[in-house]
Amino acid sequence: MRQNKERILELLSLLWTQTDEKHPVTTTQIMAMFSEKGHTLNRKTVSADIKTLEEAGFQISVTGGRENGYYLENRLFEDPELRMLIDAVSSAPFLTKEKSHELVGKLLQLTSMYKARDFTRHLYCADALRPISEKVYETIDVINRAINGRARISFQYFDYGPKKRKRLRHKGKVYEESPCFLVFSNSRYYLVCWSDELSDMVQFRVDRMTGAGVVLKEAAAPPQGFSIDEYVRSMYGMFGSGRSRRHVQLLCENDRMNNILDQFGFAVRTSIVDDQHFLADVEVAVSPNLFAEVFRYNGGIRIQGPEDVVSSYREWLTRALAQYEIHNDGE
Repeated sequence: MRQNKERILELLSLLWTQTDEKHPVTTTQIMAMFSEKGHTLNRKTVSADIKTLEEAGFQISVTGGRENGYYLENRLFEDPELRMLIDAVSSAPFLTKEKSHELVGKLLQLTSMYKARDFTRHLYCADALRPISEKVYETIDVINRAINGRARISFQYFDYGPKKRKRLRHKGKVYEESPCFLVFSNSRYYLVCWSDELSDMVQFRVDRMTGAGVVLKEAAAPPQGFSIDEYVRSMYGMFGSGRSRRHVQLLCENDRMNNILDQFGFAVRTSIVDDQHFLADVEVAVSPNLFAEVFRYNGGIRIQGPEDVVSSYREWLTRALAQYEIHNDGE
């Protein structure tokens, strides 16, 4: 009986790794492959083992021809789904080159060796923005355990200085926050949490957190009515805080509708102004990232109101221009 089970599992492995709709294997080929491994099979045994696998829920298709061919049809992911997963893993900037290759290799085990070869034939992984450490995985694990256990999380937060060295923020302050959501945005992971100190929802880039650990204290819940979807849409580059969120009116040229929908979704409130412009009423974190985003459209998107936000934007532009002039005057 044990020998039969091992044989059936070996047949499943063969069908899993070496067959697809373009590469079926015949009974003769199956018998030859098993013979190379020292096993003797006959046609009746192959047919019976195929039937056993089908009864176990594996969809094995049969092709016609001079001799029937078999291939495993039902895979966990369809080809386009697997392609998207591989591309996402390959392009993720928070993964090291080694980890990216490792994860892609695991995903490729979900299909045949032929399709795995096709998937990787034109695959390119950009390495310029990749980290050199895999600490981010440990941090994500700590965050998940804290969220699932409704516990707090402690960590330090760092920036990079002029010499590309880590510099702990606020003289090495140890943050203790209530984690609520792990967000993947702009190709980065962010921790969105409740801060007792600020009485507000705040976010941290996971790859800038260090020394993360679970604190055995009950975590605070997000405020009633808090929507993570609305929160993420309002944060340009995940920069800002809940307290800086305002309703802002953006005067946009008509060809900027794609940009508005990409950022705020189809639920965004818009109205036609004239033949060339529309107005978008958005809830957004008023921050330098918002101003930089608006500026890059060269007048295609303008802040229309409220007036204090317009004034803040003008002050931001004035400071930027002043710094540019000071720099050039000093040369």
